[in-house]
Amino acid sequence: ATVAHTMDVRSYIAHAGEQVLCYHGPMLYSAKCVKIQNFEDEDGRPVIKYKIHYQGWRARYDEWVAGDRIVGDHEEGKELQRSLKESAERNQKEQAARKKSAKARKATFDKKVRRSDDFTRVGDDVVIPSGDTPILNGARKRPRLDSESAAADACETVFTVASLPPALRTQLVDDWNYVSQERRLVPLPAKKHMAINDILKSFVATVTKTSAADGKLAREVAAGVESTFNAAIGSVLLYPFERLQFSELISGHPGTPFSQLFGVEHLIRLLVILPQQLTLEKVAATSRLHKGFDLLIDFLSDRSGLYLVDEYEMAPPPYIRGNTQLGHGKPEA
Repeated sequence: ATVAHTMDVRSYIAHAGEQVLCYHGPMLYSAKCVKIQNFEDEDGRPVIKYKIHYQGWRARYDEWVAGDRIVGDHEEGKELQRSLKESAERNQKEQAARKKSAKARKATFDKKVRRSDDFTRVGDDVVIPSGDTPILNGARKRPRLDSESAAADACETVFTVASLPPALRTQLVDDWNYVSQERRLVPLPAKKHMAINDILKSFVATVTKTSAADGKLAREVAAGVESTFNAAIGSVLLYPFERLQFSELISGHPGTPFSQLFGVEHLIRLLVILPQQLTLEKVAATSRLHKGFDLLIDFLSDRSGLYLVDEYEMAPPPYIRGNTQLGHGKPEA
């Protein structure tokens, strides 16, 4: 609100008709102070505001601003204006480069997806790359019992890359790029409360709060997923570049279940091949199996950001040399 208070003109930051520089967002723009007026703040105290007209902008963009947004139109102010502009341009270029890099990674992944001979398939859908990625082709498949066949066939196309929620699908693509292309590693063992065992406990507790019946199903699914992960991690869920890390992890944590050492990054990999690997006897009805998996997928999609590591770590040169000697890495340039 405007007030009738009079204030000493010596306290003015600028005067009417004066050329100034004014902040609009993070940038400083050339402007003109066209009017000065006294207002009251929320506590009823008098405050001076300045009506600013930005050079080259229409009058409808004129606005009343506080003195802390105004900088004098002198050499120091102009130098600050140039510095902010250069910083903004650098940020724009960096953002554009990051977007271009992300687009290129996605294009590379999509190109690999179109090459059917480089991928393991479930039904008619590509699920996850093989060969230079997780060792699926060489995995020994457990022979299925006749009683399992119908249920397995009914859910074989449930968990493909394309059918995962966007948050999990993006993570799967980034995961592939970091490990296979950039030779980075997921930091292991997983931090406290971020291991698969802890994630599944949280999943069960969360679902149980909503429905006791769904909670019972969630416990069955969690038990099946955890036992399947512990059995599958060493044979079908690792990229070749990770196998040396896996060996070192086993040596450092003998007897510890893998579900207590690995986090959500490796759990998401399991989701796209789960129909091939899960022991279906643990859940009798296929419809219940689907519902249980849907609950887990929704839980992970909503909370994946809480469990994902902040950053994949760069593999040190000795590790890369060790992988090269084992035939799992690329020679250093």
